[in-house]
Amino acid sequence: MATIISYPATLSFSGNVSPLVVSASDATSFVLKKNGIEMLNEVYFPDNTGKFKVELKQLIDSTLSIDIPTVNMYQQLNAYATFTIFINNVLVHTFKVVKSGMDGILPLADAFFKSNFLTWQPQDMKVKYQEPQWLTYFATTDCRIRVKYYYTVNNVAATQQTTLYTMSTGRCYSLNMKYSHLRGYMNPPTLKPTHIEVWAETLAGVKLSYVQRYQLTDAYDRFDDLFLFENSLGGVDVIRFNGWMENSDEHTVSTAVFNDITKEYELEYHRVFSKNTGYLKTETFRIWALDFFSTINRYHIVNGVNKRILLPKVDTKNTIGELNDFSFDFYYAEEDKYEHYSRLTELPAVETDELAVVPEWVASPVVITHGNLAALYSDSLITYHQI
Repeated sequence: MATIISYPATLSFSGNVSPLVVSASDATSFVLKKNGIEMLNEVYFPDNTGKFKVELKQLIDSTLSIDIPTVNMYQQLNAYATFTIFINNVLVHTFKVVKSGMDGILPLADAFFKSNFLTWQPQDMKVKYQEPQWLTYFATTDCRIRVKYYYTVNNVAATQQTTLYTMSTGRCYSLNMKYSHLRGYMNPPTLKPTHIEVWAETLAGVKLSYVQRYQLTDAYDRFDDLFLFENSLGGVDVIRFNGWMENSDEHTVSTAVFNDITKEYELEYHRVFSKNTGYLKTETFRIWALDFFSTINRYHIVNGVNKRILLPKVDTKNTIGELNDFSFDFYYAEEDKYEHYSRLTELPAVETDELAVVPEWVASPVVITHGNLAALYSDSLITYHQI
């Protein structure tokens, strides 16, 4: 006979799934299924207290994943799943898990997902017109994303609202929040908003989430790099670091002797970039930046392409309450020794110089003086000598 003492909550963060604790008098079979497919089948024996515990957190978290969005409203099908527990071939518990995790005292998952986007980014974001931005949201009820635009007409402040996306219960979505994309929903789209606010609400208009604001900036930074990453809440974020960046190429050559001749036969090549975040102006941004370093799924956005990166070295030493900056090294997960760049469609104009050398065939040596220079023409060779 087996009695359930505790089990995971009906809706859980994948990084905080509670263990299953069972009171049993003898060997007990345990089966865990994900979306109806068996993933674990084991037999457990009670300890000397008459109980056994099954840790589920790491197993479940490892089966969930976040994808890079490819459309404006991208459903993260791999970010959540329904799990069922069978004890002695009897269904005893069903629960849903979302790819995410939190530290400290946990809020109820249902309440947190309802009122929060899955990100730790600042609520007031300064962004550029065409830079990619995403917000991820797990819908605990049928709901919609509303957008409010702030702008001026004839020096008079005005606003307008519209619905951007509509979401279904129990699904997780990554939503395009690029500034140019949001502006395209204005009526007319030629209006120029000073800032845009976004939130989730029920279909009846009851606000669910906090308000996320985007302000347009045209600030120029010499080093201006965007990084996309999977955050610890299971969302997709894009963060901007405008500190210095430099790179160096690392080559490791393997050699061997073939027929008494030393030859190179293998080249390991890494182009390593050293990047600084720039000063982290707020405490919220500092915490968000730390979230970037805590993930293993990061990408450098290069000419609109997401290039996966690895971080062999990170320095995040910081002091709370002071102006901090972080630095790190990275290289691309997929790289090679080859180069690629575009050729000029037209050559630049030729620069004229009165001393320019113009080869000319001559049958016998001829000396021509020009100022204090003497030119010796011999066949097609010209040399200049100081005189």
